[in-house]
Amino acid sequence: MCQDETRVGLKTLTAKVITASGVKPTVDVKWERENFWIYGAIQALTGKHFQQEYPKLNGDCFQQFLDWLSQQLGEDYTILQINQAPAHTSCKINWP
Repeated sequence: MCQDETRVGLKTLTAKVITASGVKPTVDVKWERENFWIYGAIQALTGKHFQQEYPKLNGDCFQQFLDWLSQQLGEDYTILQINQAPAHTSCKINWP
């Protein structure tokens, strides 16, 4: 299986501003974001997939996803391909 996460949400949009030559524009930018993360895993050959929504990308949420995925797979053994994100490489991860 292959596993990854993606952030879904809103971000303040910025736009171009017209000013006189040599004048730098000043614009208030609000970077407050409302978002969430979708953690997912897929079996490439069959297309069977598993996904869950979490508030953050961190080791605790990744652990919750692994525990949930383990419950979904039952007694099956799976090799999970992941990248080197800090959430994946935390020493606190307990691989089911």
